[in-house]
Amino acid sequence: MPVSVLIPAYNASTTLARALDSVAAQAMPGLDVVVVDDGSADATAAIAQAHPLRARVIRHPANRGSSAALATALASARHDAVAFLDADDEWLPGKLEAQLAVFDPATSLVATGFAHIASDGCQLWTWGDEPAARAASQGGADFWKALLEHSMIAKPSVLTRASAIRAAGGFDPALTVAEDQDMWIRLSLAGPARYLPQVLLRVHGQPAGLGRRQTAPDRDFVLPMVERWLHRLADRLTPEETRCIRARRYGAAARNLAGAGRVREALPFARVAVANGAGWAGLARVLARGVVLGAG
Repeated sequence: MPVSVLIPAYNASTTLARALDSVAAQAMPGLDVVVVDDGSADATAAIAQAHPLRARVIRHPANRGSSAALATALASARHDAVAFLDADDEWLPGKLEAQLAVFDPATSLVATGFAHIASDGCQLWTWGDEPAARAASQGGADFWKALLEHSMIAKPSVLTRASAIRAAGGFDPALTVAEDQDMWIRLSLAGPARYLPQVLLRVHGQPAGLGRRQTAPDRDFVLPMVERWLHRLADRLTPEETRCIRARRYGAAARNLAGAGRVREALPFARVAVANGAGWAGLARVLARGVVLGAG
């Protein structure tokens, strides 16, 4: 099956070659590679044009954000099967081959496990062997429930169809963060999704990349997006499922804010998480560490 690889990029001159090298390492000759340079002020476009993959490069004259870059890339794809890769990140060998092996006509998307890598190259953590990921690896009609509860899909791990994304309405331009999470929920509502738990992607910590410049993404984008879905899908969720989703999501927002030393902002989210069943003791420890960070 021919695949288009869609790579939005912004000021990615230090990382784009690594991302393109990881595409070239796939055992997939003839890939259609599209790089959208979203108004970069560096050599991003030149690096893409010079790479042996001979990617097609499309330039936005000004920075328009992740959703716009994704929309441009999607409109330019020559094949219906599309795989995403951020310019900061890299696929591991065999990634596309493993996904295509389970990408049947009924499957809405295939995602994989991933490793999160610090800016110094050290591996921080991996996702793929957790209970939610193992359950999702079986596919099924309720995958969307797991996606409401967890940010368990890294965009660069996804293989899907351009036609499915268009049928779902395209990426929401109002979301400069979490537009991908929103789309995966929509796709998994439209048809069964698959999750390959093996780690086939390395996500690198790079603060300047597209979608990684927001100071409080959970508060400003993720939680409002999740709440909209809880409202729309209220008749398909039990009260207990809704409480679990809120406990998990608001607890994550509190931990992320506290981890940045922003304890005062974290407190309201911690209260919502506890009201929905999250354990207070664990959140309290995170908040206490946040006080120390904030003081430092």
